[in-house]
Amino acid sequence: MIVSEIVRTRNKVNIFFDNNECLQVPFDIYIKNVLCKDEEITEKEIDELKYQSDIYLIKQSAFRYLALRNHSIYELKLKLNKKGYNKERIDFVLNDLSKYNYLNDLVFAENYFQYQLTKKKGKLKIISDLFKKGISREIINEITKKFDNELDNQNAAFEIGIKKFNKLKDRNFHNIQIKQKLYLFLANKGFTKDTIFSVVSKIMKDDDE
Repeated sequence: MIVSEIVRTRNKVNIFFDNNECLQVPFDIYIKNVLCKDEEITEKEIDELKYQSDIYLIKQSAFRYLALRNHSIYELKLKLNKKGYNKERIDFVLNDLSKYNYLNDLVFAENYFQYQLTKKKGKLKIISDLFKKGISREIINEITKKFDNELDNQNAAFEIGIKKFNKLKDRNFHNIQIKQKLYLFLANKGFTKDTIFSVVSKIMKDDDE
């Protein structure tokens, strides 16, 4: 095929051929390949242009997501899949981004775990959320050992538990009801049974005194 016309529109370039077909590529891809009017181009070269364009667009989309916040590999893959990109090319881009450390599930999981602790989330809730984000059990076990501290867990559970206790007491619930609701509240926050038992016992004991 022969290139009959080249028209740039902002950051895209439309390449027209003598058979009335048109190929749109990102401007950066056009510059990289240096096409000229009246130049002959093979089907293989057109396929390569399409491939380069796809990889470029997937990377640009990935970088836009990463500019908003860090993502796990699985999270980013889901978002790129929803945009309809080729799955094999998505995997290629994700591997490339991981290679250059734009994506790192260990770092993502560490940051997520620490941040959620500051939000007074329990260990079980954080771990459950990390699994949903595609983080491997191996990584989760590693960061749990690194950041999990029972004293910190109890302090966090006590801090939100005492607030809940005071609200329940103001509503004139009986102690048995308060205890049940505290257990459920802290369980939903992701704290372990041992942590919940210790914290609820302390709250109820302090109130009796």
